[in-house]
Amino acid sequence: MRGLRSTLVLLVVAVGLGAYIYFVERHRDPASTPEPNEDLFTFDADDVTELEVRGEDGAVTELRQDDGAWSIVAPVEAAADDVSATSLAATLSSLEINRVLDEGPVDLEPFGLDAPAIEIGVAAEGGDGRQRLLIGDETPTGADRYAKLDASDRVFLIPGYHHATLNKTTFDLRDKTILDFDRDAMDRFEVVSGERTIEFAKDGDDWRLAAPLAAAADFGTVEGLIGSLGSGRMRAVASEDADAPEEYGLDAPAHTVSLHAGSATATLHIGAETEDGTYYAHDAARPLVFTVDSTLVTNLERGAEEYRRKDLFAFRAFNAGRLEVRRGDDTVVFEKREAPEDDEEAEDTWERVAPAPGSVPHDVIDDLLSKLSGLRAESFVASRAEAGIGPEQVAATVSARFGDDDTEEQVVFWRSGEETFAINGDEPGAARIDSQAFEDALEALAAARNPDDAG
Repeated sequence: MRGLRSTLVLLVVAVGLGAYIYFVERHRDPASTPEPNEDLFTFDADDVTELEVRGEDGAVTELRQDDGAWSIVAPVEAAADDVSATSLAATLSSLEINRVLDEGPVDLEPFGLDAPAIEIGVAAEGGDGRQRLLIGDETPTGADRYAKLDASDRVFLIPGYHHATLNKTTFDLRDKTILDFDRDAMDRFEVVSGERTIEFAKDGDDWRLAAPLAAAADFGTVEGLIGSLGSGRMRAVASEDADAPEEYGLDAPAHTVSLHAGSATATLHIGAETEDGTYYAHDAARPLVFTVDSTLVTNLERGAEEYRRKDLFAFRAFNAGRLEVRRGDDTVVFEKREAPEDDEEAEDTWERVAPAPGSVPHDVIDDLLSKLSGLRAESFVASRAEAGIGPEQVAATVSARFGDDDTEEQVVFWRSGEETFAINGDEPGAARIDSQAFEDALEALAAARNPDDAG
């Protein structure tokens, strides 16, 4: 009975509360919501056509937008940094008044508006000419900035976090790309450093060294250099013209990089080092002289050997289809047998086809393939003769077939004293490799040749 009584009491309370809400609360006015902040401007960011910025440095920069592209028209004529210009236009279009302090007229000095720290003029399509925003001091709390429109007496507050976006110098707003080129269309390029020239040529999706030697290039290293040229940014503008190249060491550049895409060429000259550790540079397509970071110069100072491919083999364990290892008169051959396409549960297998047929466990052949494909050059020698390696020092010749198109490659290994050398194909010189890593590969070969003995 006590449980039933409690249930009835709760039911009565619920019914009473529901009735109260229906008959009383529904007639009350809803709680007031705060008024939204007033938009300072009524245009959209995409409609902005002109900007004039006087930052805290006092310099005035004028920008113009044409067909979606921003350019600087004063104090110099130059391409603008699209991100900075677009961000500035977007900030102005969304700028809100946090609070109106005075409808004015009022003494502007206490707000720092008698001599504004920042002035921004903005014109937009469909607008009534250029409007000018004056930005003064920071409020005591640092959260806002005092501001007003030039054509109005009202003094108001705008969010202080917009300060970095609005306070821009001419250099901040200009395009700081050091070299403009189409990376995807590049087919060759060269780096000239004094009397040394290194040439690269595109070979399908890969890069090859073309001079001073013909060899496979390390894709990551070459792409890293190209990337540093494409993503590198000016550190400063030294001069708007290059009429006195000798002042910047550009009359006899330390480095010249020429990037080619068919008949199109983009050329960058690197001159003398500056007092702050940067380097003067000049894009042949533009008149200005600017500075670049020293890391770019470090990349250009690499020798040809540093650009050579370090991997001895191009194949990997997952895409190898055939492997042949010759050591003197002994030859061992392994081939992959692909599983039938109509059997989803079947797996590819590896077989030893010479000197005696037999199956090879997956883990054993994978170990051999991984150890061979993982061999890398530690350094290079320009001449095999000078390194003391010839036909009599050959320790092994490894041929591999791999990929969907059955690409073939061959690597020869030499032993000279305690050192081990190798080379892929007919490339010049030889790579010095880790002797222990080569020994590990030979042990894996023995295990694959005689898996029963290894087990």
